[in-house]
Amino acid sequence: MTRVQTVPWWVGPAFALLSLGTVPWVIFLAITLPRHATFAHYRGVWVGFDTGLVVVLALTGYMAWRGRPNVALAAMAAATMLCVDAWFDVMTTPRGGGFAVSVLLAVLVELPLAAICLWIALHASQVIENRVVLLARRARRAEERIARRAMRDHAAHDHTAHDHTAHDHPAGGTERHAPPRPERHAPPARHAPPHHEPTPPAPTPPAPTPPTPDRREQP
Repeated sequence: MTRVQTVPWWVGPAFALLSLGTVPWVIFLAITLPRHATFAHYRGVWVGFDTGLVVVLALTGYMAWRGRPNVALAAMAAATMLCVDAWFDVMTTPRGGGFAVSVLLAVLVELPLAAICLWIALHASQVIENRVVLLARRARRAEERIARRAMRDHAAHDHTAHDHTAHDHPAGGTERHAPPRPERHAPPARHAPPHHEPTPPAPTPPAPTPPTPDRREQP
């Protein structure tokens, strides 16, 4: 079986050496640190840490809701910060009533929420798949609602058209039409008699002129 190399080969040995190198540091702190100490910025430390925790939790919820593949990173960061929060809440609270409240918050709120975030980080693909299925189901329901609404509107339109038809054509009777009005014809136009131009009279030929007697023929 071939193993897929996802990180460089030196990452594993390097982190193993880092973990071993941290052990002497832990022993040194356990010996040298005082049992009680006064913090100069105690309020700022907790306010800043809890603000970061709120941001990481909101980012985890947003990525899970949107089905983002990077939800595993945000969920793992949230789980880590919740465990740190529970630890320091319990360990920095003085003995008394406040200590019991810190223990209850750690057991009932912070650690269970850290376990949920850890489960999301380990099952990120399943979370994304479930979210995609849920979104597809919602989209299908929305399409069905739109289709039903369109069918209701179409049925209401047909019913309204049927009511108008029944009103115009009452049942059990014949549709009554108004009697046709006789067509009014315009009276024939009066034509004036044809006008004939008078024919001019033929010109009279001139009378013949009698011959003039020749005076030489007189006796």
